[in-house]
Amino acid sequence: MTICETSLVLFKKSKCMTYRNYCNLLKLSILDGKLSGGETSDIFEIMKVLDKLFSMNDKDTGMYIRNFFTEQKYLKFEYPVRCMLEYYPINIMV
Repeated sequence: MTICETSLVLFKKSKCMTYRNYCNLLKLSILDGKLSGGETSDIFEIMKVLDKLFSMNDKDTGMYIRNFFTEQKYLKFEYPVRCMLEYYPINIMV
């Protein structure tokens, strides 16, 4: 859920029209191994949040981020995370 929450915040700063489009673009870039500068920055921001909250090493963090996008887990987590943020807005990007 942390990856979804962080990527929702990053999506709002992107030029994408929908969250799913944002995630699909990241998925394709990850699978191709060709991330743009903005996508790389977003991935590093997600890694920073995961490290801050869970003290994960880079290898595990990268695996969880890759799986989240390539296995389309954002489809499962988007709605509950949006509901949670609506009632409990927090700023994890500190």
